[in-house]
Amino acid sequence: MTQTRTAFQASVLTFNDLAKKYADAAHHHICKKADGNHGIYNEWMWWIFKYLPFTHLVRVMDCYLVEGIKILYRVALAIIILYKKHTQGRTQNIEPSEHITQIRSFVTSIPVSPVKLLKTAFKIKGLSIAVVNKYQHRYELNLRKTSTGHTHQIGDKVTPLQIPDINSSCVNHSQLQTIWHWLPDRMSVKQPVLLFTTEEHGSSIRALFNKCEDEEPTILLIKTTSDKVFGAYLSTNWGERSNVDGKFYFGTGECFVFTLKPTENKYGWVGIHGDGSTRSASLFMRTEGDSIAIGGGGMDSIYLYNGLEKGMTGQSLTFDNPPLCETDFICQVVEVIGLMDHI
Repeated sequence: MTQTRTAFQASVLTFNDLAKKYADAAHHHICKKADGNHGIYNEWMWWIFKYLPFTHLVRVMDCYLVEGIKILYRVALAIIILYKKHTQGRTQNIEPSEHITQIRSFVTSIPVSPVKLLKTAFKIKGLSIAVVNKYQHRYELNLRKTSTGHTHQIGDKVTPLQIPDINSSCVNHSQLQTIWHWLPDRMSVKQPVLLFTTEEHGSSIRALFNKCEDEEPTILLIKTTSDKVFGAYLSTNWGERSNVDGKFYFGTGECFVFTLKPTENKYGWVGIHGDGSTRSASLFMRTEGDSIAIGGGGMDSIYLYNGLEKGMTGQSLTFDNPPLCETDFICQVVEVIGLMDHI
């Protein structure tokens, strides 16, 4: 079973390749219906452990104790093979999110017995543990090689846990998954909770601090009146501002800034790549009067003032980011998301 985010990402890519090789007709059926698989396979393991009826799951786990991880791939491939038969002739294209829901519903009320599901799984010829391990190890190596980039444009959004929807006015569920993909590994297993929103708590720095001061880490989200969405991952709580011994800045190199709309990009600390030797490259978080700032040196990556109603953005030495939207902006909504342990 996968234990890290990298291993989970590799398992999704592995399943995609196995679907092409061992369930080609079903794979093309899914891609045709959804105009590409668009992350549908991100849930392949959840089909088994969350949506499959308990009677079916028990039989699968019996086989797992004998066959190992291979049986999970076989069963998931059997699911898409049976799904193709179930939806054959329905050729209309649908949104990827609707397609994901359709597959979940199919698995939840799967129209075959546990025996039929397993027979379909074991009819797949040539799928050995050696084949699974070959794909898995190759993708894990490739992901580790590419995980150190400073600017990260997201492709498939792969997260090892299902991220629940939150009542956010800044981000949709897909964008929230993007953020979770960017989090440090130990934080990506936590769940989001909306701690603060200007729509409910008012446009006030003091209100933000009252709701979030002791929370660590947090995610700052900003939606502008021009419909741009961006923000920052903040590794340190805002209460630390009173413990900086006369210094203006606090925070750690885990902080990063990002954009979500119109494009999705992450800008991490330049010091990760050996460019953080100067003090200007380590200016993460700052408060001053009725304002807060993220990043520094040159310009602030994010600067919010006048309560939380206005802001500015520019290229900081801390993150080496371009302006995250127009240089001067007006905030439509500001939110703060906390991270809680999964229950």
